[in-house]
Amino acid sequence: MKKLTHIVFAVSGGGWVKAHWRRGGSEESAWLRFEPGGRKRKGLPQPRWVLVALQVKNPTAQRLADIPLARLKTAWNASAFEELGEELRDNLDRPMSADLDKEHQNLRQAQPRKKFKRPDGSPRDEAFLREVAFSYRDAVARGLNPGKTLAEDSGVPYSTVAKWIARTRETEKGYLPPAQQGKVTT
Repeated sequence: MKKLTHIVFAVSGGGWVKAHWRRGGSEESAWLRFEPGGRKRKGLPQPRWVLVALQVKNPTAQRLADIPLARLKTAWNASAFEELGEELRDNLDRPMSADLDKEHQNLRQAQPRKKFKRPDGSPRDEAFLREVAFSYRDAVARGLNPGKTLAEDSGVPYSTVAKWIARTRETEKGYLPPAQQGKVTT
């Protein structure tokens, strides 16, 4: 089996999270529904998230077997995704239609966009890279040019933002997947 890399999440309403991952040269995605539950983690104010539902387009036995559920659940519950956990908590009661992709796009466009502010940390700091990735994915979900949007929000040149995005892609935690020429990759 090929090595799993670059797990990325996008939060929607009703506890639904779109998970994207890359294994070998192919990129896959699935909708996961989480609810707060499970044991409380030591030193953290919130309990773990529990996976309660899964939705995949064109499910086949092989495609379902290839979904790395344990890795996705672990990654979601990891401390790196605490800010996404807060967003999920804020949208738990929002009703969702059967077409999760369309509903997610409508939700993103209806919510006011949180403008990217350059954190005080170093561009190599993990918290900074997570913030860049979050703002990048949010801009893409709203149909905006992510690099241009982050540059305008932070008041820095586009070339500086391009370097931040490149560092975000290069980190071994894989906050954003590797770039593909001519395609915005989230």
